[in-house]
Amino acid sequence: MDTRHLKLGREGAMVGLDARMAKLLDLLFAAYPQSCSRSFLLERLWPDTVVSDWSLSRLVSDFRKLCQDNGQQQPLIQTLKGRGYRLDSLVWEAQQGSAAPAISARGRWRLPTLASLGALVLAMAAGLGWQKIPSAPLQIGEPADALGRILWVDDHPENNTTERRYLQAKGIGTYTARSTEEALTILAMHNHDAVITDMGRGDDVLAGMRLVEAMRERGDKTPVFVYTILPSHTKVRLVQEKGAQGIAFDSASLYQQILPLFEEPTQPALALSALER
Repeated sequence: MDTRHLKLGREGAMVGLDARMAKLLDLLFAAYPQSCSRSFLLERLWPDTVVSDWSLSRLVSDFRKLCQDNGQQQPLIQTLKGRGYRLDSLVWEAQQGSAAPAISARGRWRLPTLASLGALVLAMAAGLGWQKIPSAPLQIGEPADALGRILWVDDHPENNTTERRYLQAKGIGTYTARSTEEALTILAMHNHDAVITDMGRGDDVLAGMRLVEAMRERGDKTPVFVYTILPSHTKVRLVQEKGAQGIAFDSASLYQQILPLFEEPTQPALALSALER
């Protein structure tokens, strides 16, 4: 499975995997052996959007059809009447001992690394009869020897493409989320070394601060850095009050605050932009 380009390989042929379909599988992986309710999946897969139950049913149906088209007759997503959906035990049992999930302090199932998620999907592909393409090695979202992982929250990720490429060149895996809800879901399933967020998103000029509040309320102490424009002492003070670790108004200041996290074993004290210094 090419996790970056959302494709599955079978005997030299590539099968496209819808991004929302991949997220559905990720949620089911994280919840196993428990099921995910329809309301939970609708909220996570279509955040801030009003959709009917039919949308979820269609998504599951499309995935099952993809499996059937590739020779798998047994549904890999089970329908539990009145409860929702659950990953079939065939997939889970196939990867025991190689990518077994860990139990977090909050009691949620999570995959320890994205590499193990790739191994899990390969085990699933084996159950489907798909084979890894010999000329195309497994692609993951970060190098095997990555220094760590950052989640970047911004409703316009194209605005920080240069900064993310710079961090990736330094050996740091970077992943994106477009909303607070999506970011919280990702953080509940995967460990990150830091979060970078914009200050405002859409009509909410303090969306970044609400993300920090939500993280701290549920005990998530992941370092958070706000990356925004228009320097302001008020913004610096607000970031301090909400429990974020720093704020930057330019890329140089952002790198100065972020990179030490991946060089030193201890967390740095609150870092401020050049404005405050």
